[in-house]
Amino acid sequence: MPKKCSLTAVILWIVGAIAALGLAMALAYFLLHIPALIVAIALVTTVAFVMLPQLRSALNAYATCRGSISDCSINPAINILGQIGVIGALVFYTLALGFEFAAIAAFLTVVLGWLGGILKLTAAGMVAAGNVTSGIAILLLLGVLTDAIVFKNCCDSHGRA
Repeated sequence: MPKKCSLTAVILWIVGAIAALGLAMALAYFLLHIPALIVAIALVTTVAFVMLPQLRSALNAYATCRGSISDCSINPAINILGQIGVIGALVFYTLALGFEFAAIAAFLTVVLGWLGGILKLTAAGMVAAGNVTSGIAILLLLGVLTDAIVFKNCCDSHGRA
């Protein structure tokens, strides 16, 4: 009986990571407040340290199941770039949260109220940068999916189940 190799786990991890990153982007953009940023940071952290390692394991398991074919391979570089993009988003969202706290502290004093406004704008800039890097990570995840599908089609064309 031939082995049953499936991309289902790979697809589910990619869809889950994209959904989590998209939700983090929406929360950070539409609700630029401390609780929303904390949830966005938690989502991006989950993607970086839980979902992407699981995705990498699922890709390796699928490649192992399909066997070695000299013409067919999965490019590991795009997966690593996705990890870097997600960690970049995590850094920007964390910086935005820090600027939010600093802005609140500055708004509490009459003398430094103007500084609070500047810090609030800086936090918005950090959120924008986090959203850009999250968007890049989403595109890289779509690249991982494309690469996995190309690998599957290559193996199929060589008669591997």
